[in-house]
Amino acid sequence: WYQRRVPAGYLENPSNAIATKFCRQSVNKFRCPIFCVSWTPDGKRLVTGASSGEFTLWNGIQFNFETILQAHDGPIRALKWSNDAQWMISGDHNGFIKYWQNNMNNVKMFQAHKDVIRDVTFCPLNSKFASCSDDGTVRI
Repeated sequence: WYQRRVPAGYLENPSNAIATKFCRQSVNKFRCPIFCVSWTPDGKRLVTGASSGEFTLWNGIQFNFETILQAHDGPIRALKWSNDAQWMISGDHNGFIKYWQNNMNNVKMFQAHKDVIRDVTFCPLNSKFASCSDDGTVRI
């Protein structure tokens, strides 16, 4: 049905899949800049990291917030869920990384960099993770 209704030239063009307006907009309790966002691997929840150092856990279906958690002392700049959805790592403006269980319990915190953390990622087997920073280093 879909292929009969859409012109043939549109089927292989990825630019046709770009949304031109928001599907849904939600606002946190207190307005502040949001620096990072990540879906849980199962797609049911969404976590945002704010300039206030707070995580907001959102319901990914109705887009209302479930909980707000003071996660870092500084702005949260990066966060990433592990591939098996058991762990999450977050990095902040002060160079600290925190390691979280999937129920949002903080397991470990350490200073990985001396400057702002820009991104974090897990390896495919979830046995290690890496972070990069404005200090010009990548740490594993």
